[in-house]
Amino acid sequence: MAGYSIKDVEDAILRVLEPLKITADPPGILRTLKTYQGELEKKEEMDHLIEQIKGTTPAVFTIYAGSKSETVNLQIRETMFYGLIVVDESLRGTEAARRGSTTNPGAYEVISQVKDILENNMLGLEDILPLEWQSTDPLHFDSSIAVYTLLFMTEQTYVKDVTR
Repeated sequence: MAGYSIKDVEDAILRVLEPLKITADPPGILRTLKTYQGELEKKEEMDHLIEQIKGTTPAVFTIYAGSKSETVNLQIRETMFYGLIVVDESLRGTEAARRGSTTNPGAYEVISQVKDILENNMLGLEDILPLEWQSTDPLHFDSSIAVYTLLFMTEQTYVKDVTR
């Protein structure tokens, strides 16, 4: 067995977060839930993203953040890291984007709900360790936007394919 692919795990993360979407029944708090497409790489792109996402927040973007592995005999233990980017905006300013207001939940609430769902979740996948929350860090703030990153880790063990 080769283990789960990067895409398998990322798709599973998106699937378990689906109930947070405002289109869910009952409605959740997210307007946008999708994979990250590199929107935040440069300041110009950050400015472009902010213009692009206005009206689509709160948002969560997922991204594969790398792996490391250890091989003992033919057993491969792969530790996989996944990042989530949480974005919220408020015309009332950065504080409302972070802490929430009567019209939006705020980044802190989104972070809390994402952590509640993902931490210790096996994502419906067999032979994978439950996700462990590693960190939450601020990424960007301006007069109306708050952006944070969350990092989660999981691990899988599988037998190395020696038939190649």
